[in-house]
Amino acid sequence: MERKILSETEICFGTVNEFQKFDKEDIKDFILKHKDERSFDPFSNRFYDIKFPYHNNIYTLQCYLRDVYKLKSGRGLVPFSWSAQILNEGENSFKRNHLNETDLQNSPDITFIVPIQGDTLLTVEYSDHRDKGRFWVVPFTENEFVAFNSDLEYYINKNSKEEELIYLIYNYKKD
Repeated sequence: MERKILSETEICFGTVNEFQKFDKEDIKDFILKHKDERSFDPFSNRFYDIKFPYHNNIYTLQCYLRDVYKLKSGRGLVPFSWSAQILNEGENSFKRNHLNETDLQNSPDITFIVPIQGDTLLTVEYSDHRDKGRFWVVPFTENEFVAFNSDLEYYINKNSKEEELIYLIYNYKKD
């Protein structure tokens, strides 16, 4: 008998190495500076994503996450896109994934979520064949990251703190 795995669904999480020199305050200030550049695309669930240009600390963090993934999984990633979101007290994110259903060829494979300020819970929904409606809840705190297949629906639970919850979204294609 031969066995072939047809697909794989994964969720990865970890801590950003304390020796990495990312200026989180600089990243936070940069995101807040571009706060008014939120996009609204109802066809792709990209509600209120903040798009911004190149930034050295954000790019360095993106490269670090790519390298950690390759080290642990043995698979390379190619950066696809980045954005940020800000949730005020009492807000939660919309449930979404990062696929463009009309252009799957130009959709990412892996999504990383990285909190820059604040903490809450991240819920990732998935199906295990007949076992539908499963979900994984991950604590979502600063200096940590969560990665998962870009086709999985997810949402950030309610921000119960007074301070804004700020997080980065990195999308990658598999190499």
